[in-house]
Amino acid sequence: MRRRYLGGVALAVELVLLAGCATLPPVESIEPSPSGTRVFEGTPEEYMVLKRACLEDEGIKTADLPPGDPEAGFLVDNRETTREELEAATDKCTKQIGEPKISDLSESELRKRYDARISQYDCLTENGLVSGYPPSFDVFVSDYKRSGERILWEPTEGAATTERDGKLMGPTDVCPPSTKTW
Repeated sequence: MRRRYLGGVALAVELVLLAGCATLPPVESIEPSPSGTRVFEGTPEEYMVLKRACLEDEGIKTADLPPGDPEAGFLVDNRETTREELEAATDKCTKQIGEPKISDLSESELRKRYDARISQYDCLTENGLVSGYPPSFDVFVSDYKRSGERILWEPTEGAATTERDGKLMGPTDVCPPSTKTW
């Protein structure tokens, strides 16, 4: 059984890329992003609800991850769906919902995103999935600006997987990112 586990923002974005959203109402967004896709204005939690609805509207089965905890994200059982079908549906969703805002972030928005990532990093460290030290806030901001305001540090980069109760778990399974901020 092949499953795609989703919980992180990056994975949340990937999931939208894997969904179609033909029956959802239009979502308010601001001007197009550098990629030409409009930008979604809302929380990751709102984005995930819309993505999940898109997937289900397209006949793709989803389930809470972990089971019974919709706050932690959801998974897609893609045993009956080809990669091509998922990618086509993803393109539809991205055009309708938009993509998460990443450029032109204020210092307070960057601080909020940094603090959420530090909380996830602390969890990863406590569970032995990462080692070392996270970047300082100044380095976080500097790296963001050097990337052309397109990339933010993710605490799960380089994180290990672990086995629990005979089940392989990824870093976002053990330490899901905040659903309150990107």
